Amino acid sequence: MSLNILFINETLIKSRTAISDAIDGKQIKPVIKLAQDKYIMPALGSTFYKRLQDGIEIGDLSQNEKNLLDNYITDALCWFTIGEMVISTSFQFFSKGVLQKTSEDSSSPSKGQLDLLERKYMSNGEFYKQRLIDYLRENSTMFKEYLTYGGGYDVIAPQIQAYTSPIYLGRNISDFKNRSF
Repeated sequence: MSLNILFINETLIKSRTAISDAIDGKQIKPVIKLAQDKYIMPALGSTFYKRLQDGIEIGDLSQNEKNLLDNYITDALCWFTIGEMVISTSFQFFSKGVLQKTSEDSSSPSKGQLDLLERKYMSNGEFYKQRLIDYLRENSTMFKEYLTYGGGYDVIAPQIQAYTSPIYLGRNISDFKNRSF
């Protein structure tokens, strides 16, 4: 559904995060694309997301859209990308199968340490994504496609909440208000 137009590049990721300059951009670009589609598109809604990609491609972003990209989307996308990279940079596909990269001068972190690191980075991403969503909701009139996202099975409406919870509380939280436990 989305074009291969990225909102950030590997140079920006390397300058704002703990990613080493030695990591090849070929390893980073697909993860940026994944993070952008997986976390940023739902915040923007698919219609506005496509508008930003089209605006980048043809060079007609408004000043408000540039501000949104530079001051809100970039931070969230950086942290979501590095969060997704925790596991993907630890393993690589070879003709023999999936192998974990190691070095004589370093030690590999445990699965628990990798999970902790991933959660920390994703939490940072959710913080910035919530700022993005709050900004969009407060300034929704500046972005026509944010409010008029249309309908259809392939249209993703913008999210109003960035934080997720692994606990399922049922269909409606109000169902729990009237219960006595």
